Parts: sequence; C-alpha cells; structure tokens
Amino acid sequence: TGLAKKAKKDVPKPAWVVVAQNKGGIYSYDKNSLVYFPDSAQPQDIVEINVVAKADILDKNFQQQLQNKYGKKLKNGDLADKCLLHLVLNKQAKTYKIIRVELFSEAGTSLVEKELDGKMEAIPPKTFVAVLLDETIKILQPSSSKNETAVKEIKENSNFTLLINFMI
Repeated sequence: TGLAKKAKKDVPKPAWVVVAQNKGGIYSYDKNSLVYFPDSAQPQDIVEINVVAKADILDKNFQQQLQNKYGKKLKNGDLADKCLLHLVLNKQAKTYKIIRVELFSEAGTSLVEKELDGKMEAIPPKTFVAVLLDETIKILQPSSSKNETAVKEIKENSNFTLLINFMI
C-alpha cells in the first residue's frame, strides 16, 4: 500500500560506525538506530539506549560452524558473515540484553532471525558491548570530539561465545 511504501521510505539508511575489532570480527553500530529513554530527558538522566549493532564475522572457525548450520540456504560461494544485534543498554546499571539477532550472508541473504527474551546482564569489560555503551554515551556529551570514534581493540573471542549460542 501507499502507506507502507511511505513508511519504508522514511526509515533512514544505516549509518554504520566501526567501534571495535579483533581477529574474530569488526564491530559497528548504526548511528541512525539510536533511541534514548526517556526520550525527553537531559543527557545525564538517560537510562536506556536501544541500538542496532553489526558484527562482520572474520573468525574462520565460527564461519565454518555457521556454514555447516545454514549452508543449504546459501548460493555458490556465498558465506554467512554478518550478524545484526538489536540491543538494550542500561547506562546507569551498565547492563545489556540482546532482544533480536539476525544472521546474513555476504550477498545479503537472510539466514535466521530470532527474537530473544533474555534478562539484563552485566556488561563485561573490554568487549564490544562495553565499547558500544561508551560510544553511545559519548554521543550525548556536548563536545567537539563526539564525532571522532577511535576503533578499539577488544579481547579475542569476547563476543563470539555469545553469538555462537544464539546462532547454532
């Protein structure tokens, strides 16, 4: 319908910002997906942040596990290598939960989508989620450096155990 077309047209294209990497992957978030709660609060009063993050999977073992599980859905030479994570971050408690996971192939084929009903968990230090929280808070700070994002090196396999549990 015309309304559905208009609504889709109004959705901004993702604006991916790379914030972390390790041998396992390159991690980014979509700046256009950020939603702060309460939405009318001053930056210091923000409690929760909703964000869509992406892991470009480089870990060959993890890619192979995904290939074994989802290979039948892939065309010749295509590879499962992108994971979108829809997260809720609690700024004050420094906790998070993943509410949705989507796995895509290199060619953009959707391989799996899962809605999750997990509980909030503590954000482990030196992980992608810790860097993501810092970056989303930094955007709230009135300073000239808020647009300068340095890519952080994070612990090896810090988030792959998490991803494997959801994907396999």
